Amino acid sequence: MKKNNLLRDILSAGKNPRLPDENLLLVLLRKTCKILENEKALIRPLDRQKSPGGLIYCRPEIPALLVPDLHGRSGLLPAVLSLRLAGEKTVFDMIAAGSLQVICMGDAFHSENRGMQRWKSAWDEYIGNYTEHNNIDEEMAENLSVLQIVLQLKCAFPEFFHFLKGNHENILNREDGGNFPFRKFAQESHMTLSYLRKFYPDTAEEIGRYEQNLPLLAAGSFFLVSHSEPRRFFSVDEVVNYRTNADVVFGLTWTDNDESEEGSVEKMLEVFLDSPLPRYYFGGHRPAGNQYSIRAAGKFFQFHNPSKSTVCLLQPDLHFNPDRDIFDIQPVPQRPDHD
Repeated sequence: MKKNNLLRDILSAGKNPRLPDENLLLVLLRKTCKILENEKALIRPLDRQKSPGGLIYCRPEIPALLVPDLHGRSGLLPAVLSLRLAGEKTVFDMIAAGSLQVICMGDAFHSENRGMQRWKSAWDEYIGNYTEHNNIDEEMAENLSVLQIVLQLKCAFPEFFHFLKGNHENILNREDGGNFPFRKFAQESHMTLSYLRKFYPDTAEEIGRYEQNLPLLAAGSFFLVSHSEPRRFFSVDEVVNYRTNADVVFGLTWTDNDESEEGSVEKMLEVFLDSPLPRYYFGGHRPAGNQYSIRAAGKFFQFHNPSKSTVCLLQPDLHFNPDRDIFDIQPVPQRPDHD
């Protein structure tokens, strides 16, 4: 697909999320899985089974833009792509030119608090076997639109767009390998899988395959990024070989605030990175108080705020300043939820 057409499609999906065609989604999923299963070893070191491991090495010479938890916010990535960072160039232009890399911190699905009433209404639809499904249709239109945008970007810019696994990347509701089903206001994980089984019968397994091939940790010149704060120190070997180590998957996607062992962040920064600049670790998972929260003795920055559209720009050879580099953008408006 031509880049202008790709951007047009992404902006349209963000402004008016719709349930995608299953065949199109399957094509994108299979193409993305092939990319993830064959990423270059210099970018993603191979594990003991000769598959790309859980660690992504970002390009040290270009800026990195970090995007926190998406949670069905279909307008967020289109707004990020439209953002102008360098004169007249948008983020999309910079990715296409290979002068910027984007790292998403996981959790494509489930609107959580924003869709609380919709989830409660969708529960009645679920127990009725989705003979009526207006509420869950709206939820899944947002979720699948986000997934489609992520897949399109990974297919178009495989070396400059990365999506890390979060705890919500568990479409098959596995309770193994460091994965656990999610529930908050209803039975969101079960409701989502039930919906896919009914209306997208060939899709769930392919999403599961895609999710299990996602990396867990990104390392740049002076920064690390994962969905959650690390539960404990994880070595390079453990992260690379995450497929056979459930503790790593759980520890980089599910760690709650104040559950990280003391010194874990600092030791990982020391072991994974070699930089003359001060080193920092970034994550999301739990909402930050306002613009960002600071943890781990000033070394871990958490900037997921569901009511804002916050991103973080990290530039090579420039000292990180959270008040300058973590900022809000204006997203494409989301479809309103039911009263």
